[in-house]
Amino acid sequence: MSTIVDPSSNAQYVDFAEYVDFQLQKARQQIRTTDILRAGTIAAAVVVGYLFLFVVCDQWVVPGGLPLSLRWVGLLGLLGFLTGWIGLRIGQPLLRRVGMLFAAKEVELAEPALRSNLLNWVDLQENGRPTNPDVLRAIERQAAVQLSKINVADAIDHRPLVQSAFVLLGIVVLFCGYFVFSPKRPGPSLWRVFPLVDVKPPTRTEILSVKPGDTKVLARNFVDVEADLSGTIPKQVRLLFTTADKKFRDETIVMQPDAEGSVRFRGRLAGENGQGLLQDLMYRIEAGDAVSLTYRVTVEQPPSARVEGVELAPPSYMKLPNESISGGTFTGWEGSTVRLKATANGPIKTAMIQFLDEPQGKPTGEEVSAKVNRERNIEAEWNLEIREDGTFPNYYRIQVTTEDGRTDPAPAVHQMTIRRDQPPTIVLLSPERDLEAPTNAVIPLLVQAHDPDFELGPVTLLVEKSGKIIQREVLSEGKQRAVQLQYDWMLAPLDLKPDDDLTFWIEAQDNRQPRRNRRATTPLHVHILAPATPQEVQQQLAEEKQKQQQQLAEAAANQNPDAAPMPNEGAEREPMPARPPGEQPEPQEPPADGAQPPKPNEQPGDDGKSKSPTGKNDDGKAGTGTSEKNPPADPQKEPGDEKPELLSPNGDDDQKALERLIQRLKEKEEQKPQPPAEQNQPGGEKQPGGEKQPGGEKQPGGEKQPGGEKQPGGEKQPGNQKQPGGEKQPGGEK
Repeated sequence: MSTIVDPSSNAQYVDFAEYVDFQLQKARQQIRTTDILRAGTIAAAVVVGYLFLFVVCDQWVVPGGLPLSLRWVGLLGLLGFLTGWIGLRIGQPLLRRVGMLFAAKEVELAEPALRSNLLNWVDLQENGRPTNPDVLRAIERQAAVQLSKINVADAIDHRPLVQSAFVLLGIVVLFCGYFVFSPKRPGPSLWRVFPLVDVKPPTRTEILSVKPGDTKVLARNFVDVEADLSGTIPKQVRLLFTTADKKFRDETIVMQPDAEGSVRFRGRLAGENGQGLLQDLMYRIEAGDAVSLTYRVTVEQPPSARVEGVELAPPSYMKLPNESISGGTFTGWEGSTVRLKATANGPIKTAMIQFLDEPQGKPTGEEVSAKVNRERNIEAEWNLEIREDGTFPNYYRIQVTTEDGRTDPAPAVHQMTIRRDQPPTIVLLSPERDLEAPTNAVIPLLVQAHDPDFELGPVTLLVEKSGKIIQREVLSEGKQRAVQLQYDWMLAPLDLKPDDDLTFWIEAQDNRQPRRNRRATTPLHVHILAPATPQEVQQQLAEEKQKQQQQLAEAAANQNPDAAPMPNEGAEREPMPARPPGEQPEPQEPPADGAQPPKPNEQPGDDGKSKSPTGKNDDGKAGTGTSEKNPPADPQKEPGDEKPELLSPNGDDDQKALERLIQRLKEKEEQKPQPPAEQNQPGGEKQPGGEKQPGGEKQPGGEKQPGGEKQPGGEKQPGNQKQPGGEKQPGGEK
C-alpha cells in the first residue's frame, strides 16, 4: 500500500485513503464553522442596526419619542427575524453534517490542480461501485499528493464571513460615533426598545433624578421636590401639579437653583394658600425639552384631637357655680380651674396643651400635659392665670403624638379669654387737698369704696412720716360690694410736733385670693401746727362734719332725679368732667378792685397762706382747724412700706361717676347765696381790742390791723381789713 507523510502527524507515514479522508473531515468542519460565524455576524449586524435606527427615530424622527405601539411592532419583528435566522443558519448546521461531496467541491474550487481527482475519489467511495484497484490507487495518490501541498482551512471561501463582519463593524462604528457626538444620550432610548420599561425619551436637558418621587405625607404638611439636571440647563425649571379634585390642573411652581450655576433645583408643594397639602395630587417636572415621569403624593390624615367640652370652676371666693361649655372656645375668670375633655381621631400615645398669643403664631412655651385614656380619650386640667406683665395667652391647641412619632403639623386652634378680677375703686371725698392742722386736731374723713366684681376686703388708713408708716388703721372689713365711711382721724395719739409733715392715703382691697387687688387714693400731705384748745378742735370738727353731711345729702338728691330740688338750686345741668385727685383748681377771677387772686390750694390771707378760723396765723398762734397748702415732696419710703397702685382719675365708670358727683356738688355750692353770719351772743362776743368776756377773756394785744374786713356775702375788701376788736358785722363783716 502506498503511504504519504502527514504534515500534521510529525512525519508519520499514513495511507493515501486515510490522508484524503482526514483532509476532507477538516474541510467539512471548517465549512460548518464559517457558515455559523457568518450567520451570527449577520444576526449581530441586524440587531445593532435595528438599535441604531430605533435610537435615531426615537430621538429625532418622532417628536416625543416612538409611541408604545411602534415599539412593540419593532421589537416583535426583530425577535421574529432573529428566531428564523438563527434556526436556519445556525441551528441547522449544528444539527446536520456537511456532505463529503460538498466539502470536496469546496476544496476543488480553491485548488484547481486536483483536477477532479478528489471529487472522483469521494464519488467512488460513497457509491461503492466496482473499480479497478490500480485506478483507484492512482486517484488516491494524486488527491493525496495535491492535498499535502495545500492548507485545507485556507481553501474554504471566507469572503461572505468577512463581508458580514465588515458590515457589522461599520454599523458599530457609526453607532459609537452617535454616542460620542449626539447631544442626547442614547441610553434611555436603548432602554425604550423594550416596551415594558417605562423610560422617557432622551432630551437635550436630562432630568437625572427627582426626589422624593412617589411619597406619602400627613395632611397640612409640605413636600419639598428636588431635581438634578444634566446636559443643557434651561433658564427656567417648572414644577407642575394637579390635585385629585381637579381644582388645580397643571398648576405651575417655578423651581429655584441651589446656587448660581447649580444643576440642582428645588420647589415646594405647599397646598392651597400655602397652608399645607389637604388632598392627593400628581406632579411632574419640565426642564427645557425634558419632562420627568409623573409622580403621586398621597396625603394621609394626621393624628388630631377634637374638643368635646370644657368645665370651668371659678375660685371659691367668687361664690359662683361651675360652668359647662360645649366646644373648645370659652371665657373664664382668672384663677378658675379648666377641665377639658377631647377625643383623638386614632390611637395616640401622648397629648399636650400648648398656649399661643396669636392664632397663627408659635407656641409660647407654656404647656400642660394631658392624660390619655384608652388611646383616644384626652383629659386636661389647668388654672387660668394672668402673667406678671398683665397679659395672658389668647389661644390654645392640643398637640397629640402617635406611637411612631407622628404629630399634627397644624392642630386646630381654640380661643380662650380670661376675665380679670378688677381692683376696687376708692375716692376720698373729704378732705380734698393738702392740709395744715394742729398736733391735737381731729380730721374727719369721708370715703367711698366699691368693688366692680365681687366684694370689698379691708379699707385701711395709712399714715407715713419721714418715709415710714406710723399708723395703719382698718376703717372697714369690707365683705360687701360698696361702703361709705366717715372716720374721725385723731392726730393726738401720733405724738406729733409742730412743723412735722405727714402723708396719708386710704387703701381699698377686694376679696381676691390668694392675692388681693389693691387700689389707693392720691396721697395728701398734712403740715403740723402748734396745738389748739379742745374747744377749737371740737368746733372745727363739727363744722367739717356739717359740710360732709351737706355733701352727702346733695349727692343723694342728685342721684334721685324724682326728688324735689334743693332750695336755691337752679335747673338741672350736665355734670362737669371730674378733676383728677391732686390736680390744682383753675385760678379764680381777680377781685374788681385789682387785688391779686389767691394761689391754688390757698385761702386769701395777709401773705397768701391758707388757714382756717382756728389755724395758725401769721403771728405764729395756733388754731384748731385744718387748712390746705401746697403738697410737699413725698419722703423716701423704706422697704416694706411701698404704696399700692393709686386710683386713676380716668379708671372705670364708678370712679368717673364719683368724681363727676363731687364736681357737681362744688358747682352748686358756689352758686348758692351765703347767709349772713350771726353776731356772737353775750358770753361769746368779742370786745373791741380783742377782749373776751369772762370765761373766755382775751387780753388786748390780739387786735389785728385794718385790712381784714369782710363784706356781706363773705367777700373780703381789698387789704383784708379787720374791724377793731374782731367784732363781726351783719352779713359776715368783721
